[in-house]
Formats: sequence, C-alpha cells, structure tokens
Amino acid sequence: MSKPKETQEVKKTNPPYTPLAMIDAFFGKIQNINPPTDPITVQTLRSWALAQNQEYFLLSALKFLKVIDED
Repeated sequence: MSKPKETQEVKKTNPPYTPLAMIDAFFGKIQNINPPTDPITVQTLRSWALAQNQEYFLLSALKFLKVIDED
C-alpha cells in the first residue's frame, strides 16, 4: 500500500523581522490591559510607545504569529 499524496499546498513565508524586545514589551503591555477593548493598530502601538517608529514591523510579526488577525 502506498500513502496518498497530500493535496494541500503549504504556503511558505518568511517571518517579518522584529526584535524580541519589542514583542516582549508588547506582551508585557497587553497583560496589564487584560483584555484590550480596542483593536490593535499602528496608532495603538504608537500610543503605547513600544515600537519606536517600527510599529508596522511589530504589527506584521503579531499577524504572522497569529496573535492578532486582519481586523
């Protein structure tokens, strides 16, 4: 008996570069909010002063890790 081939194709993407300190700071902040009532946006990250002009990178990394979704 031979194994059937998988028909589902896996999409490979490279993770976005974000320093670990930024991700760690995000999780530290989010623990204090518990749970956040507003969507996590670039403006939210700017108001929290976590990413220092790298908010888009942090947002991309959080989406890649499936911590947040597109909404």
